[in-house]
Amino acid sequence: MSTKNYSVENTAFTVMISDVLTDLDRKVLLNLYLPIIGDKALNIYYTFYTFINPLELESGMLSHSQILNTLRMSNKSFVQERIKLEAVGLLETYYKDNVFIYNLKSVLLPYEFFNNKDLVWVLNQTIGKEELDKLAYEFLLRRIDQNGFENITAAFDEVFDVVENNDNASYNQLGFDNRNNGIVIDNKDFNFEHFILLVDALNIVNDELLNSTQFLDIISRYAFLYNLSVEQLKDAVVMSVNVDKSINFDELNMQVRRIFDNRNTNIVFVQKKEVVKSSNKLINALNKMSPNDIVKNKYQVELTSTEIDMFDKLLRETNVSIGVLNVAVLYVVSEKNGEIPSYNYFLKVINTWKRAGITTTEEALNHINGVSENKTKGYSQKNKNIKAKPDWYKKEEEGKKESKGKEEELENDILDFFKPKK
Repeated sequence: MSTKNYSVENTAFTVMISDVLTDLDRKVLLNLYLPIIGDKALNIYYTFYTFINPLELESGMLSHSQILNTLRMSNKSFVQERIKLEAVGLLETYYKDNVFIYNLKSVLLPYEFFNNKDLVWVLNQTIGKEELDKLAYEFLLRRIDQNGFENITAAFDEVFDVVENNDNASYNQLGFDNRNNGIVIDNKDFNFEHFILLVDALNIVNDELLNSTQFLDIISRYAFLYNLSVEQLKDAVVMSVNVDKSINFDELNMQVRRIFDNRNTNIVFVQKKEVVKSSNKLINALNKMSPNDIVKNKYQVELTSTEIDMFDKLLRETNVSIGVLNVAVLYVVSEKNGEIPSYNYFLKVINTWKRAGITTTEEALNHINGVSENKTKGYSQKNKNIKAKPDWYKKEEEGKKESKGKEEELENDILDFFKPKK
């Protein structure tokens, strides 16, 4: 165990979270984590949450003496209990110049906890196999086994019609992920039949997995975000199979990033021929491009595989659409003068937008442009500090008010946005 900065005496701290605790989280903490870490460590975890105001994701700067007095714990005892939270993945701790940052991590869902071999092994040693089995049945066993039922859930394109906008744009359709009702990418440009044939011919993957919607959703997402071909993704799968013909998904992610990093990087940037005439076409473009396309065409520098993986994680964990994510990318990168900040920075922006009722690309564009709409769900921007409008969007909005003679200038402004920066 590291003893660096062990003492918290005369130091300050701030607490950061990604989400609030749910009733299920508390049940998991009390039944699964508590036997491992003990009540004192769990009390620290709960107390950290009390320092954060509702609808916020981080606390102000606090003195350690405040929490020590609240918990009636000594300096040394607090640290000894705190590192138990770190050991089980509930807390990350950072330190600089007598200031600690406590980043509270999300509680694992029951299925995730019981599939974590390390945590299950420790819990088994603590409470015994019989009690462990009881908890597993309580959390995982359903009264009705859905495997015996036919899945008749309607698909997105069975319910909604897509109306063509006569702009010859190719759309990436959106579908609903039956695992958590989040929006997923339906990559129409990826040849799934060819991919399945290639992998199936190698006889290295279970037929059940190869036809799994979950597996093909992951392949589709990687193909879109990393812009990889059928052959490249086949190679990534080959490098990720286990002896029993299952897939190691962590390894698959690593192999996808490796292939992306090692591919031919001699990329030629050309000006897009399409002239964007209105906000609708701008929205259409944002809805069909990947974050890598956005940054690559704007700054003439590709994202790294680590950055693409970060945006992939944001899509999966926040359930925002690709269009809203792209607006967030443009806004944040512009604010940061071309720098790509951390996952938590983007997460804070997206969660702030979600609480403001922003769900569509158009609403996100209006928000960063300082447009306040009465129909926004219970949210008013009158007293908010609106940041300066991005030039690329401000010019497009101002163009709506100009006479027809200014149309050509507007087209050039938005076209400039989609060109590489010189």
